[in-house]
Amino acid sequence: MQFEVVAVDEVKFAVRNACGCTPGRRSRRYRIAPAGDDECRRLDASDLCLADAHNFLRLFAGDKYDLRAVSIPHEPVVSRAVYERFFGAKLLEEPGGATLHIARDTFAANVQGANASFHQIAEDYIFRNFGAAEGSTADRVRQVLRQTLGTSSDDKSGVAALLALHPRTLQRRLSEDGTSFELLKDELRKQLAVHYLRNTRLTIGRIALMLGFPAQSSLSRACRQWFDATPSDIRGGNQKM
Repeated sequence: MQFEVVAVDEVKFAVRNACGCTPGRRSRRYRIAPAGDDECRRLDASDLCLADAHNFLRLFAGDKYDLRAVSIPHEPVVSRAVYERFFGAKLLEEPGGATLHIARDTFAANVQGANASFHQIAEDYIFRNFGAAEGSTADRVRQVLRQTLGTSSDDKSGVAALLALHPRTLQRRLSEDGTSFELLKDELRKQLAVHYLRNTRLTIGRIALMLGFPAQSSLSRACRQWFDATPSDIRGGNQKM
């Protein structure tokens, strides 16, 4: 019998068989570091993380959630019956990593309807902030820039890292799309400058910072290049866009 494993002491996804737990090629690891070095805090944090993961997966998967067994990295701090009553599954005898042993079918099941409200919220957020994943490289760069413009990640290296690409690879793909990073960033700044100046009461200095300009004067120069007008002219509606 194979199980899909979610280990929360060093949160990882792997496959367990009779010989033990062997992370697969696609295993992902996320470390949860408990505050402080006190042993009791470590035990409490480990159990709490495991309980939170259990509750989240149960909420997400609904009646498709099939927990087969539980492992903890220490001797039980309360009776085994308390653990088994909470998790609704057997607590394994041998201490191991903080692990939920979940049947593979849980992850293979279509759980879209398990919690309709949760699914809709997540879907709306992803679509609103990131759009479709199938878009061109240029589309993906635009989406990331909308989230990062005005932050330390709005340069080519930062955006490439968020897209899991080398900067040179990113530039090559954008060239294949007939554009460049600098052009996409300039176009987005131009669009957002008009939006903020016409539709908000934000100060011009604040808008400059939101668009990633070092100072208000830089935004003023850009507006003259784009529209042959000042930010104040655009805000006052004295310039056709």
